[in-house]
Amino acid sequence: MKDKIILNVYHQLDKKLLQDLIIKFINDCDEINVFLNEKKNFFYDFLFHEKINVLFTDGRFKENTVFGKIDSSNGFFLILDEKMNYPINYVKYMVDRCKEYSKERVITIEGQIKSDGITKKILKSDLNKKNLICNLCNIYVTCFHTDLLEISFSNFNKNESVNSNFEKYCQEKEKKILCITHPKNFVTNKILNNEDLLKKKLNKVLKN
Repeated sequence: MKDKIILNVYHQLDKKLLQDLIIKFINDCDEINVFLNEKKNFFYDFLFHEKINVLFTDGRFKENTVFGKIDSSNGFFLILDEKMNYPINYVKYMVDRCKEYSKERVITIEGQIKSDGITKKILKSDLNKKNLICNLCNIYVTCFHTDLLEISFSNFNKNESVNSNFEKYCQEKEKKILCITHPKNFVTNKILNNEDLLKKKLNKVLKN
């Protein structure tokens, strides 16, 4: 059976950001799971698509909801952030790296290494020649196969960040996270590079 490619998105920001993300990757995957907060979001017309599953959440688990449906899926999993600017070949690039390691590594392009109580961010210069095993990763630039991880977000601590919960899970299960080499500015942040979007984000935080 062919491995599926599954994308998870937790919608928090602007409608157009979500729409742009879906349009960019809808042809590169088999399924997209979109998580909407039932108290804040509406069902958008562009979500009517045979590849898209829409799931409503009450917000208790916050961003940890992005791990929803992983425990009932089979294939390569990528968790996307609507405020990130991913290259058009992102999904293929990350899935290919997973295949290179026989689905036995969590693949990321942004990680941190902990040593003697000190946390060090892995910089581009560290990755010039080789991939590096890390302790912590940004799950929004990460890919793994469901054969490697059987995660249910309901087991996560809802008061901790999604990255922290994922780190603890990988440590407990002794799963290795590999930070891989990648082109410069491979993924960038739309919010930080757009003043209007940054103001919207700040206003939303202040209202909450």
